[in-house]
Amino acid sequence: MQQDDIAAIIAAGSIAPWAGSAWRYHRRRYDPTDTSGALRVSGRYHRGLDRHPVADCFPALYLALDPLVCACELVRTIVDRIASSEPSSLQAQIGRLNVDTFRFTRFELSLARVLDCRPRTGASAALQSALTGPEIELTRNLASVDRQAGIEALIVPSATLVGDNLILFPDIVADESRFAPVEHFDPVLTRNWS
Repeated sequence: MQQDDIAAIIAAGSIAPWAGSAWRYHRRRYDPTDTSGALRVSGRYHRGLDRHPVADCFPALYLALDPLVCACELVRTIVDRIASSEPSSLQAQIGRLNVDTFRFTRFELSLARVLDCRPRTGASAALQSALTGPEIELTRNLASVDRQAGIEALIVPSATLVGDNLILFPDIVADESRFAPVEHFDPVLTRNWS
């Protein structure tokens, strides 16, 4: 069934050049184009060493098409980490999040081959669920198949269900394509009241 799901997602999408801005949140100590974390730990659209052999691993940069989506993705990450903590260690986990070390970086991109996987109006709820739901092996396989076809990036709905993301595969970007960070801001996310 999974191969059928992947084929349906690809068939429902469109491959075209894409240009525009996108946002990424990351820790300030890392370069905004750094994919080393993606190679260590698997995610929705990439494979890391935690679950896959070296030969099957590939990186991705997760970029939001709107700053609000980027902020929602950060909140989701923080909430997931807090929710997965044992109640007895919750205070320590919150302290380790160190939320004031996050940066939001805007990228400008011009890409030759992007697959737009966003469900069209009237698309099945199953398609939306396949791209945003808990079964992430399907989306990893989708990314792997698309990479083999020379797709540089995917446009997908955010798992937050607020807006869309661009999943960039920086290691296979075509020579004529470009992506670069152009600006950033460092939000203060904690209160420092005395």
